Amino acid sequence: MKKIAFALLIFLSPLFCENYPKVLQEFLIQTYKKEYPKIKIENIDLKTNQKKSFSKEDIQNINIPKSYIHRNKGYLRVYLKNKKRVSFSYKIKASMPVFETITDIKKNQKILPSFLKEKSIKFKYLSQKPLTKKDLNEIKAARFIKKGTVLTRNMIKRETVLEKGDKIVATLKEDGMTFEFPVILLQDADISDIAKVKTLKGKRLKAKIISKTKAIIE
Repeated sequence: MKKIAFALLIFLSPLFCENYPKVLQEFLIQTYKKEYPKIKIENIDLKTNQKKSFSKEDIQNINIPKSYIHRNKGYLRVYLKNKKRVSFSYKIKASMPVFETITDIKKNQKILPSFLKEKSIKFKYLSQKPLTKKDLNEIKAARFIKKGTVLTRNMIKRETVLEKGDKIVATLKEDGMTFEFPVILLQDADISDIAKVKTLKGKRLKAKIISKTKAIIE
């Protein structure tokens, strides 16, 4: 993995600058890289109005609300061993690769590589994680996706042997007797999955899928 190239600009009081712990910068990079492995951070701005000098050894914990990780700016709080704390605002300049649709994709349609183009975007705000190359195997659209849309995980679902709404035959063994009856799948499912189904009269059950046409009531 290529190392991230970045420049750090700090606008703080002279007192704080003398003891600036690089651990804050490292914390932000690691936090964002964990959420978005392909993100490329170019610059980090950190600001604080609190004139508290401390070193890396003084830090007990660093906290950032998870909601801020979906955007390029926010706040983090440093908890010191002497029970004091220092708050920082930060802004990150970064970019990341995404996949954008070059055609409309219908709901439940298989998503092929020819439907997409890879591009780099400025990281500002993402409500959902964008798809990476490893996410593109055997997927289909969970809903209609318009041309020019950046693909995110909530827009797709994995291809499965059976789909919601498919009708299969369920087997129920009870008191030494075996009953077979048709059921309708209430969710997509693969072989060996425990799936929610309902009878033609509307009774909801759970069944283990054993083939494309059969299931066993649990």
